[in-house]
Amino acid sequence: MKNRNQILDIGRLVAIVFIMLYHFYSRWFDMYPYGDECNYFMYGNLGVIFFFILSGYFIIGSLERSDSAASFLKKKFLRLWPGLILGSILIFCICNIIDFENIMPQWHNWQNLLGSITFISPNLLHKFGWEVEYINGSYWFLWVEVQFLILTAIVYSFGKRNVRRNLFILCAIGYMMFYGLERIIANVQTTNRLGLYISGTTIQEFNDWFAICNVFRYCLFFMIGIVLYFIQNIHEKRVVKAIYVILTILLLLCDTWRWTSIQYTWIMLIVLLISLSVFLSGKVWEQDWHHLATLGAGSYFVYIIHEPIGVLLINDSNNFIANATMMKLFPIFILCAFLLLGVLFNRFIESPIVKYLSR
Repeated sequence: MKNRNQILDIGRLVAIVFIMLYHFYSRWFDMYPYGDECNYFMYGNLGVIFFFILSGYFIIGSLERSDSAASFLKKKFLRLWPGLILGSILIFCICNIIDFENIMPQWHNWQNLLGSITFISPNLLHKFGWEVEYINGSYWFLWVEVQFLILTAIVYSFGKRNVRRNLFILCAIGYMMFYGLERIIANVQTTNRLGLYISGTTIQEFNDWFAICNVFRYCLFFMIGIVLYFIQNIHEKRVVKAIYVILTILLLLCDTWRWTSIQYTWIMLIVLLISLSVFLSGKVWEQDWHHLATLGAGSYFVYIIHEPIGVLLINDSNNFIANATMMKLFPIFILCAFLLLGVLFNRFIESPIVKYLSR
């Protein structure tokens, strides 16, 4: 178990590095001193898929160590909330200190700060009249995670015995319903071969709620993590495991319409890489990888803070770096600094807080 968890934490490290490279080189062209000259990581945002797959795997393992749905949710939120609150406050303070030109107004808004630490999507808060945005756009990922955690707890509350199987089935049904509705709406808006009439207002309402209740848009990747856990840990008959795998592959093929061919190639490589890592973790990866795993264990806090602070530092780098080559390498130094900060936060702040609140 220790070796396997190390490999999975290294997967988190790979994910956060890809995401940071995307944000620091390919996301904010107009804010980079080097413009789009280093746009080599345009698909690095797919590192989020790493996190979804790994979350599916880890969440199933957490279910086995939980006594109830309430204890499961408590344990998960105790790990998520301290980093979110402290990271959001850090973003708010630093952006108000170094963003003299008010480049990103949403990073300065205290109401955005309050809204962000609720985990709730701003799209849902808008429905209740609270006009806020994420203080950091990357937080959209957390809302998906929270929905999946709540979905898992609801399934757990109906009985622990078959919770893994029931969660997988619910995700599969939810995904197919979501996929079907999306395809119908897309058909009506384009060729309308089905000959349906849906008013523009209704379509807009559908799209609004698709954006809010988006867990089923991404639950396919959680399902991949669940299937990997099934194959490696659950004593099921081979034919049952084969059914899980085949169904997931079929749904993954259905999902091709959402992505470009290059994006989908990267997605398949991500799935293959994580699958091989999980399967080979107990056979090939015999070395002690704890140093890399430690960097991965701090990836959550890095994800929370890296984009606003890193982008602002890069934007200001032409004020203190004259050499063009060094300016292009500066994001790498920032990336390493964030990884170190994540380790320190995980060891000296997050872990003690979680232990104290778990008493």
